[in-house]
Amino acid sequence: MKKFVAIITLLCSAVGGYAQGEAEPLSLRADWSPTWVEQDEDNGLLVDGAQYAPMVLPWAMKAVGQPTRSGWGRMAVSQGLGVVMMAGSVEGLKHAVGETRPDATNDRSFPSGHTAWSFLGATVIERELGWRSPWYTFGGYTFASAMAMQRVVDCRHFPVDVAGGAVIGVVTGHLGYFIGDKIFGDKQLQNRYNMLSVDDENQSFLSLETGMSFNLGRFKSQGYKISREPSLNVGLRFGMPFSDHWGASVGAIMRSTPIFYESATCERTFVAPENAVGVELSPYYRKQLSSRFSFNAEAACGYYRNFSLKSIDRAIETNDDFVSARIAAGTTYRLNDNMSVGATLGYEIADAEYRLSPNATYGIATPTAIDKTTHSLTLNISTRVLF
Repeated sequence: MKKFVAIITLLCSAVGGYAQGEAEPLSLRADWSPTWVEQDEDNGLLVDGAQYAPMVLPWAMKAVGQPTRSGWGRMAVSQGLGVVMMAGSVEGLKHAVGETRPDATNDRSFPSGHTAWSFLGATVIERELGWRSPWYTFGGYTFASAMAMQRVVDCRHFPVDVAGGAVIGVVTGHLGYFIGDKIFGDKQLQNRYNMLSVDDENQSFLSLETGMSFNLGRFKSQGYKISREPSLNVGLRFGMPFSDHWGASVGAIMRSTPIFYESATCERTFVAPENAVGVELSPYYRKQLSSRFSFNAEAACGYYRNFSLKSIDRAIETNDDFVSARIAAGTTYRLNDNMSVGATLGYEIADAEYRLSPNATYGIATPTAIDKTTHSLTLNISTRVLF
């Protein structure tokens, strides 16, 4: 009930409900320390400091005489309001939801505070410096997406947690500037408008792709069950047009998927994140709908290489690599001559295999192999620099 109440307060609530709706208390977490999780205090301090880096950039630029959108006071008020709303939302939800972290260290997993800070900072960069060059916006959100992936790969959060943190960071950042604009009006403002001065055309692009795959179904064999929770996908994609409507793109993508296991003698428990890197090739179609909106569709094929699945005593392992096929459609909105944002919904199939070895902790009595074609619904957000 707590999670349901928290979920409906966020745009990404449906994601949270889908990902964790069936989860029961994880019996192995209560009295088991996940020794495969490497605890690095120096790395933790570095990440803790890095989450604030995007927030600092506009202030540092302004301090050395570079122009920003807002004057000192206006920027302080707008960002201060965003920080207060973000921090209050994150802490309130952490307390209300009480979700256990993947590494079992505490019950403050949802939402991710590091991700919220990073995406709030990226939004601040976009508002204050994005008018100068699209690369400021692109760099800010790339940094924030990398922070989100680090939190998942490092077993500090599930993908749903960082999705919630990202939504909070972006929304509260824009709300802070919205309220700040109402307070200050035209004072301390360097007016910058998102004007389109070039004819719309199918342009080459570099895109930051951030999204989630909602995995359907479970793997079952001989009473053993493997379930794949929603995956976090982050990557870069380069596209080049062939004509006014057609083009092709190539992308480098990292994917992290939480793996859960259960059997007759073992309650549903988190095993480890299944991490993979891959490359996708994708022809795409684009149809202009208005001066700013366009319809997009794509078909992609990909090859991914899995990292080792760090389960207890390597009792549960996955295949070394896999191939995927995906179709997706959506829309993009052109912000200005050099930048657009977009969203797509899609469907993906891929092959997967899990090998189970006898293990008392997991209650595995006999060696078992589970093969299955996976089916996933995908949601992807893109930030594109146009050439």
